[in-house]
Amino acid sequence: ETPVAPTSPTSTWQTGDLVRDWLTFNVPPGLSAGPYTLRLGWVTPEGAPLAVRKDWLAAGDALALAPVQVHDREHRFEVPPMMFRQDVDFGDRARLLGYDADTLSVEAGGRLDLTLYWQSLAEMDSSFKVFIHLVDGDGRIVAQQDSVPGGGSLPTTGWVATEVLVDPHKLTLSTEIPAGEYEIRVGLYAESDGARLPAMPGGQDYLRLTVVTVGPGEAQ
Repeated sequence: ETPVAPTSPTSTWQTGDLVRDWLTFNVPPGLSAGPYTLRLGWVTPEGAPLAVRKDWLAAGDALALAPVQVHDREHRFEVPPMMFRQDVDFGDRARLLGYDADTLSVEAGGRLDLTLYWQSLAEMDSSFKVFIHLVDGDGRIVAQQDSVPGGGSLPTTGWVATEVLVDPHKLTLSTEIPAGEYEIRVGLYAESDGARLPAMPGGQDYLRLTVVTVGPGEAQ
């Protein structure tokens, strides 16, 4: 339920006006798969529904717009084995259980493959992105990857409380990165405004995940 776009409130409408109003809402997490109907209705500021007419005939207090087919996905609640355990909470939304890494040593121009294991602590009405930063000794970001979990297939708005989610990432390094040791930082930020969730305990807006050794690539 939402008011009409603030740029065109109904109090400003004139007879014959055409108004385009974009509405976005999330399908509730855990909703059973199957057919549903998208319905549109209007209510007064006091919450009373307005009558609907279609072709000048009474049609109740809501208009059926279109059928919607909801597809569910598999939800995992068992914690799988992983190479490195973490158990770090990000606010009261998500817990990083741990991660897998094929290697923590890579050449300049190479790629780091990381798999993060998240556990949902609560259902979320906001979409968060995961960021992975490779940082040098001066705190400069030399490589990064930001994405909706699961490569876009596991948005946080669809997480069910206590479920475990497998989140693979690929971090590509530039051929110009000097050889040396670098820190991997991981965190979550809201897509809407970029605000980061604090990593607990400590309250920093990222987690120092591990250290990676970068060797000279062929170009060097």
